[in-house]
Amino acid sequence: MIGTLFGHIETLEINRYTQEDRAKAFINTWLAWQKKPGMPMGQAITAKVLRNNPAIAQTFVNWLNQLYQDYESNNN
Repeated sequence: MIGTLFGHIETLEINRYTQEDRAKAFINTWLAWQKKPGMPMGQAITAKVLRNNPAIAQTFVNWLNQLYQDYESNNN
């Protein structure tokens, strides 16, 4: 869902973030949609926000793994 949103605003060229900051914008958007919006990532991990729904958590973990694999591939 967030990926679709980001794709749409990027197509319209109304995003205010750079491609380098896309991951940060994605994470902060996801955190803003939680029961306690705006929680910093560290607090979200400590509060076990990702454990509310294992399927969502696994999707997020998969996305993070892909993000870092892509980063490693592009910077090595």
